[in-house]
Amino acid sequence: MPIEKRYPVRFVFTAVAVLASLASGQAASPSKDRIRVAVQVSGYDPPLIEAVTASLVRNLRGFRDVAVVDNEADLHLRILVIENQNSVRSFGYTLSILASRTVPEDFLRSSVPDEARRAFLLRLYGNSETLADNWMAAAPPDGLEDACKKIIATFYWGAFQQVKNPRLSVGEAVYSADSASK
Repeated sequence: MPIEKRYPVRFVFTAVAVLASLASGQAASPSKDRIRVAVQVSGYDPPLIEAVTASLVRNLRGFRDVAVVDNEADLHLRILVIENQNSVRSFGYTLSILASRTVPEDFLRSSVPDEARRAFLLRLYGNSETLADNWMAAAPPDGLEDACKKIIATFYWGAFQQVKNPRLSVGEAVYSADSASK
């Protein structure tokens, strides 16, 4: 007679639930080698804001080393979008783009040796950001999707590459990307 090992039903269900929660937790959290990017779009037209946000997030998710997040981002991409129109027709869109990076706590810790002042500065500047890049873009009435793709390309090969490799300037990052594509 073969020896069977039986597990209680409760144990099996618990094991399945734990494995499922671990799998979903790994899929939801960005990995360590991906840089966390938050996208914030503002303007006066909610449908336009939603369309631009969706396009930017969709294009950013095409990069394997980018994790789009809502909070605790390494990089912030902020865009103000305005439709240029009169009472008769639309003339296109104007977009103001700002890329900023979060100041790492390690930088604040290393720059102030005194523990009391360091604690104060960490509390004060813990969520501070530095300007990484800013620019303006314009798009014709039917070119908003193309403008979003160009914004993501400029952001990825500029400010994003500087965070990924701090020794590169924006120009060096763009030049190295341009040489690699040839």
